[in-house]
Amino acid sequence: DERLESLNGICVYQYVGDEAVLYWNLDDSVQGVNALALFHRFKSDLKAKEFYFLRQYDFVPTFKAAIHGGLVIGSSLGKRNPHRAFHGDTLNITSRMLGLCHQYETDLLISEVFYRSVKSRFQTDRFEAIHEVDIKGRQQLMKLYKQRKYGGIRLMQNTLKPSFEYKMTISH
Repeated sequence: DERLESLNGICVYQYVGDEAVLYWNLDDSVQGVNALALFHRFKSDLKAKEFYFLRQYDFVPTFKAAIHGGLVIGSSLGKRNPHRAFHGDTLNITSRMLGLCHQYETDLLISEVFYRSVKSRFQTDRFEAIHEVDIKGRQQLMKLYKQRKYGGIRLMQNTLKPSFEYKMTISH
């Protein structure tokens, strides 16, 4: 989406089928909160077009997302139109988390790493801790949080005022 590509610091890594993988600087908690706001903006946009989708296609699309943070190894190939590639456990874990959304009956799962990086900037009652989860390909159990059923992300006072078009590692 050109709205994403035009935002400062927000990057689309790749599109994989009907999935978009986005990235940002994990050290920037404002951008992390923006990731949550982006998720809710996408949800809101789909809700606003629900009637159109029902009328045109007799179907309303939905999506799920997983947000995690960590180190990745990046490389660029080519000079004229460089292709960027990321590798590492962070991408694998995020993909596995996305696969767990259905099991935990949620549209959004976030890792403890991500939760800790942004918890001072939003009301943490919006998320519920899940017992430590065994993630395929990982030796240690991992604590995840799922979004509670109600509401969007309400930001704490004196923090960021989002315009709702942000970045996140999101998958559909």
